[in-house]
Amino acid sequence: MLIVAKLSKIGSDKMSTTTQKPVLRGQRSVSIEEHDFVEQLVCANNHFGKSLTLLSMRLGRRYTNSELYTVAADMLGVSKPFESQSAPYDYCRYSLEGMGFVQHRTVPNKAEFGKRWLRAFELTPYGELFGKPSAVKFLTLADSLNLSLKRLNGSTNTPGGTRRGYVVARILEALYGSTYHTLTDLSNAVGISISVISEAMKDLREIGLVMHKAEITKEGRLAFDTAYGPILKVARSLESKTEKREFSGIVRDIGASRIIELLRSESERYKTEAVSPAVSGRRNETAVLGLRQTFKQSQFGFPRLKEALRRSKETIGLNIRDDSSITNIIKRLTEKGLVARVGEGVYRFC
Repeated sequence: MLIVAKLSKIGSDKMSTTTQKPVLRGQRSVSIEEHDFVEQLVCANNHFGKSLTLLSMRLGRRYTNSELYTVAADMLGVSKPFESQSAPYDYCRYSLEGMGFVQHRTVPNKAEFGKRWLRAFELTPYGELFGKPSAVKFLTLADSLNLSLKRLNGSTNTPGGTRRGYVVARILEALYGSTYHTLTDLSNAVGISISVISEAMKDLREIGLVMHKAEITKEGRLAFDTAYGPILKVARSLESKTEKREFSGIVRDIGASRIIELLRSESERYKTEAVSPAVSGRRNETAVLGLRQTFKQSQFGFPRLKEALRRSKETIGLNIRDDSSITNIIKRLTEKGLVARVGEGVYRFC
């Protein structure tokens, strides 16, 4: 059965036309378009924790909550790879599963007490073929530019609901080979609305990938050559076995030891960035994440979130219905790459 992915509109009335291509995701074939595919690979690598979780998993094995944490710790060679033990489980449940890189399963509980069956996750062929190589690509880029994944891809949404990753890839591609005197010219060239282009260009200037004018820097060229370009290329060649084989071979070619080095470097970059301290709000975060299915892919603001929390049974006994509490929870979830800011006071789940 062919399931066609629901696509977000690029910009306002401008959208590049691409051919839908079937891709194996888990146990089903999904028709996916170029921009949707690029967005998934970028969003899967907007945070150190997501990339580590993805790269530490192996095909054919089911991982429980504790096992996800253990294999990540073993890969990184540290005792505490995440802020909380449930972090990799949350990445799987609330982000990577929705992209098709992992899928949930159940395993028998070996303990003599508790539930008979435990929820677990396993890496999908889609995650092995595209997710892990993209993680290597972006980790390599982050290391080359000395920018964290959060700085590179953390703001995964732009005004209008367009995912930033695809917009950035198209901007860098256009600027790589041509010079545009105005943002209007650039907007017309890539087929994305000028408001979206303008917002993305501000971020790209801030991290040094483009100049004040619509010109690409040497760092921008490096970014395109290292990560965004290869991802665009495979997105346009999903029916090519050769392209898929070359892309999936990235993990093998770079080697396990180098991947571990890249992860450790990224871990240090992540630690040096300002992250709000962990507080006893674990249940509060879970309650907000539990609303993912309620909002699905739509945007949400504080009034809508407050109303949803008021109606949710999961919030009984939790003091998270005032603006300050919700702000702090959203801030922590944004830092973890599970929620992204779309506009002023407006967010969506990654």
